[in-house]
Amino acid sequence: MKHLRGNTVVSVDVETTGTQPGFHEIVQIAVVPLKDFEPCGEPFYTNIQPSFPHRADPASIAIHGLTPEVLEDAPDQMRASDLFAEWASQYSGKLIPLAHSYTFEYGFLKAWLGSQFSSIFHYHPRDAMSFAIALNDLAVVAGREPPFPSVSLTNLCKQFGIENQKAHDAFSDAIAEAKLYKKMLCTLA
Repeated sequence: MKHLRGNTVVSVDVETTGTQPGFHEIVQIAVVPLKDFEPCGEPFYTNIQPSFPHRADPASIAIHGLTPEVLEDAPDQMRASDLFAEWASQYSGKLIPLAHSYTFEYGFLKAWLGSQFSSIFHYHPRDAMSFAIALNDLAVVAGREPPFPSVSLTNLCKQFGIENQKAHDAFSDAIAEAKLYKKMLCTLA
C-alpha cells in the first residue's frame, strides 16, 4: 500500500491481567503482519509470565484462561519484550498497529515496551471499533439509524459474518480484527 511509506500494518491484540496499564500486565500478545489487510509473514505470538501475578483481576483471568499455571513456562516480561524487539527489527519502517479498541492496547504496549515503544510503533493506528463508532456518527448526522448497535469485536464479527476461531486468544482476535477491518473497508469502497 503506497500510502504507508515503507511502514507495515500489523494486527495487534493483547490479553492482560486486568484493565489498568502499568499495574496490570500483558500475559499474551499477537502481532500479525498484514499486506492489504491480509496476514502475511511470520507473526509474533507468545504467552508472557506476569511479574506481579498477585495483581491479576480474577475476572480478566476468567475471560482468557491464562492462569499462573498456564504461564509458568512462558518468557518473563523483559525476555518477551526483547524477543518482540528482535522480531520487529526485521521491518525497515515502523509497525502501524491495527487493533480493536487501540487505546486499550496502546496503554499496555507502552507500559510493557517503555522507551522502545515509539521506535517500533507508528503513531497512525487503525481501529475497527473507532471506525464503527465513526460510521454510527455519520449515520446519525445523515438522519439514519446507526448500523452498529454494538461495537465489540464479537458483535461486529457476527454482523459481518466473520468467525473468530478462539475469542480472547490474542492470535485469533488479531486475525479476526484484520478480517473485520478489511470487510468494513470493502463495504465502503
